[in-house]
Amino acid sequence: MLALALAFLGYNIGAMLLMMPIPFSGLKKWGPTLMKDSIYAMVLVLSSGTILGAVSYLQKTLNSDWGVLTVWIAERTAFLLGWKASLTAISAAISKLTGSVIFHSILEPLVKAVNYALATLYSIMSIGVIVKSYYVKLVVLGILLMSVPFRLTRAVGSYFIAFAIVFFIGLPFLPKFVDQFSQVENIQAPPQGGVEYGVIEVRDALGNAIGYPVVLGYVGGKLAFIYKGDSNGIVIAGFPDRGLPSNTSYTLELEYLGRYATLQPAPVEPSLHYKFSQEYLPVASVVLDVRAPLILYSPLPYVAVFRSENIEANITLSDRDRMVVIARAHAYQGYIELRFSKRCSVYSYHDGGVASYVNGTFSWRGIEGHYERFNINDNETARLEFVFRGCEGEPTHPSVREVSYMGTLGFSLTSDFTRLAASVVMSWVVLPAVYMVILGAVSSGLAYVIGGAREKVSFRAW
Repeated sequence: MLALALAFLGYNIGAMLLMMPIPFSGLKKWGPTLMKDSIYAMVLVLSSGTILGAVSYLQKTLNSDWGVLTVWIAERTAFLLGWKASLTAISAAISKLTGSVIFHSILEPLVKAVNYALATLYSIMSIGVIVKSYYVKLVVLGILLMSVPFRLTRAVGSYFIAFAIVFFIGLPFLPKFVDQFSQVENIQAPPQGGVEYGVIEVRDALGNAIGYPVVLGYVGGKLAFIYKGDSNGIVIAGFPDRGLPSNTSYTLELEYLGRYATLQPAPVEPSLHYKFSQEYLPVASVVLDVRAPLILYSPLPYVAVFRSENIEANITLSDRDRMVVIARAHAYQGYIELRFSKRCSVYSYHDGGVASYVNGTFSWRGIEGHYERFNINDNETARLEFVFRGCEGEPTHPSVREVSYMGTLGFSLTSDFTRLAASVVMSWVVLPAVYMVILGAVSSGLAYVIGGAREKVSFRAW
């Protein structure tokens, strides 16, 4: 009724301007324009039911289903919220681990992509709720605004009508548009063998942690991974891009202070030697406890006492800083060798049975140190004593270029995560935004058709 009243008012004002004896031709020309606009507004008001019916018929004819859009948004929102919760938990869990900066750099693009996608879905959902719930009211409000005289709100009114019609019919086709033009990248599964995320705990023959170990893994005699550990001998082979073989046997070798030692058990059988643990979740779910039997004792990082394979050793610890070794060689000459960083103070003593003594320096992955070798003849017994006085300053981490098991399998998680993030942004941010822009452009064009050009008021005299 208000729209009809405004239309009648505009018609009367137009008739009055047309008949008034005023010396402004431009103003006088508004008379017919106001009369035409008012008639047009009356037609719109009287045919509003027909317009709404035609829109509903067109929607059904084109199979424009709002239920499809609702399910599409709900599924993707739930999926993204799950991803966001998982990524947040993983990010919090790895924040205190060695190499957390690397993990964060891998996760960051995916986290941002998920946030952008969620923001886009929330925006589309909000627009959809407005259009679906208030589509009729938007059309009625548009007609009302178009009925205001002198075209003061004609442009806004025509856009409201066009927006309601175009989005009510076109927005439910968003899922089909996105599916037609998108191809979501999936993270490639490892091509063989399977992957288990785990932790390796590296210990010496007495069960003490070996600080800052470098662990090499071999599958089928070929190098499969290289990982380094922390000061407590903990090697993280966990999520997202490291891993250990899950159903393939393999061997581990310890590289430490310039020496190599096979780690036990050898070979590692995942089904037998992996132990489930919640301590490192969600980064790792299993723990592998390994020993280096050729390293008799490692009381401090970068301090270790090695033996050859033919040496039988009895060890006595008076305290953590003093060690006595009774060593006997079998079959051939063997040795006991002490290696330690230059920043550490270690003293050694021996009482007979030592055939020869050799000392010198070594350099291992940026670590400078000393070594002392005590050679023991076959069937000879030697008594050795070592006193560990501690180390000065913070230890320097070994320079290691790690090789992940996932990468060895041909699976680069960094690039795959980046591709996945780009795919999420393309499929769930860019394409929906493009479709919304298209609908907006169509609405603008239809609004121009409905509302026409805006007249300019002129006050030129006769």
